[in-house]
Amino acid sequence: MRVKNLYKPYEIELLEADQYKAKSQVNTFFEMVFILEGTGVQIINDHQLPYGPDKLFLIFPRDSHGFEIQETTRFVFIRFNQGYLNSQPREWLQKLEYIFHNHDHLPGCILKTVTDKPTIRILTEALLREQQSGGPHQSQVMQQLLNTIITVAARNIALFQQADHYQSSQPLSLLGYVHEHIYTPQALRVEKLAAYFNISPTYVSQYFKRETGESLQEYVNAYRLALIESRLAYTNQRLGEIATEFGFTDTSHLNKLFRKSKGVSPSGYRKKRKPGRTELLEFTPDHAQALREIYLEGRRHAFPWMPADSYGLGDFDLAVEGEKILVALHDQVVVGFVSWWEPDNFVHCLYVDPAFHGRGIGTRLLSECLDRIGRPAQLKCVAANNAAVQFYLQQKWTVASQGNCDEGTYLLMVHS
Repeated sequence: MRVKNLYKPYEIELLEADQYKAKSQVNTFFEMVFILEGTGVQIINDHQLPYGPDKLFLIFPRDSHGFEIQETTRFVFIRFNQGYLNSQPREWLQKLEYIFHNHDHLPGCILKTVTDKPTIRILTEALLREQQSGGPHQSQVMQQLLNTIITVAARNIALFQQADHYQSSQPLSLLGYVHEHIYTPQALRVEKLAAYFNISPTYVSQYFKRETGESLQEYVNAYRLALIESRLAYTNQRLGEIATEFGFTDTSHLNKLFRKSKGVSPSGYRKKRKPGRTELLEFTPDHAQALREIYLEGRRHAFPWMPADSYGLGDFDLAVEGEKILVALHDQVVVGFVSWWEPDNFVHCLYVDPAFHGRGIGTRLLSECLDRIGRPAQLKCVAANNAAVQFYLQQKWTVASQGNCDEGTYLLMVHS
């Protein structure tokens, strides 16, 4: 079965269709699907439910899904991968974890609050406009809009699980409470749950055990460890930060509990499950959109004195036309590239996503490029971009001459 990857942290796609054919593939990313217009049937894991405008769906990596379109439909697909977690604030990460660990993987709109539907429509349409505009700080604006959509989704899931009609069985409401308060251990004491649900402490313990097969503390520990596994595998948080956030007295307490449950220390688990591997690949068209964004944001970051409208997403294609391109992927996410013009041994572009600066990715790209071209190699570096100048000097490049370009004075540097 084909595996489909997402080579950038997130992606927005608008699709208008009369037919939707689900591909036989396994996705390595998550999707939210918002319906702007149209009607039909949504299918997730062999379950079906009608859809219409202003519906928001969640689709997980291992879910089999599709749509039977009855009326021409405009879908907005919002895709993001595990690498997206690395650059997000802790509070937002907690909301995302809440969604992933509480969603039932069944069809149907997750927006249970009617007033949130027009809000999500406005946010989704704003995402589409921002993607087309190419305006200043585009990436930051799009991430804020995306995170707001996720926050609203998390709120609806929380409200749905606490609603009286959600299920007649009380433990599901208890589980929802546990999941929502997993980061505040004091709220998970039996007496706190008893007061919240207006039942006796004895009844909480007995009912939880009878219906779930685990004691309250066993379930809390298991759920907390499941979240910690995700943090270890998909984020760069330090062990001490994780221990503090999840209410452990110290890292030794976390180490002891984790080792007892998993048979390995947290550090050992991270080393085993989170390779943090950066690989260099030849450019393919699948990388193009991510590189357009990196090239745009990279120049804005490097040349802040230039007017905001000086650069656009289409600049990348013009800049690298006819050049060789090498792409850097970190955990399957595109994070940088180098391009060169072979006839002159000229290194034209070297850009790394600012979120991945300081990890040696630029050095690896440049070194691999130099292994493939002749000598002396040349490049131009804007003199006012002091960080870049110092980087090349440390890599044994020397200044041969200087000239002028749109960004100001440039240095012609050579490497022999």
